[in-house]
Amino acid sequence: MDWSSIQWLGVLAAWFVSFVSAFNWFSQKMFFNTWWKAMRKPESEQPGDGQNMGLVFGLTALSGIGQSVILALVLNLAKRALGTEVSISQGLTIGLLIGLATAGAALGHRLFAGHGFKVWAIEVSNDVLNWALMGVILSFWY
Repeated sequence: MDWSSIQWLGVLAAWFVSFVSAFNWFSQKMFFNTWWKAMRKPESEQPGDGQNMGLVFGLTALSGIGQSVILALVLNLAKRALGTEVSISQGLTIGLLIGLATAGAALGHRLFAGHGFKVWAIEVSNDVLNWALMGVILSFWY
């Protein structure tokens, strides 16, 4: 694994786009209300009630940057294996496949937690979208 191959500007760009995507996905205008009801949360309760939101957002950002770094490393490996630059469609495909793999892994967690299929579908749809977006963005650097 070649850590010096990481294109940090690409990693930050990919992370930023995924962060904005998630912010919009879970906004009142998109899926927040449906997601919140599916988790059986009362309307009076707000996400993060009683939590340190600096810590929540900080760990969320760190996790997203970690995902972007992992995808950058995978795309660099693909570049080496292909012997050529990674195309936009290849970046999209690799991001999509990683997103689908992580979505599958999350299904059991949501079902055993009692959150149900709808919560899983809303959450992982955004995850898959974000992996695909990151793949496209990072393909410009690899």
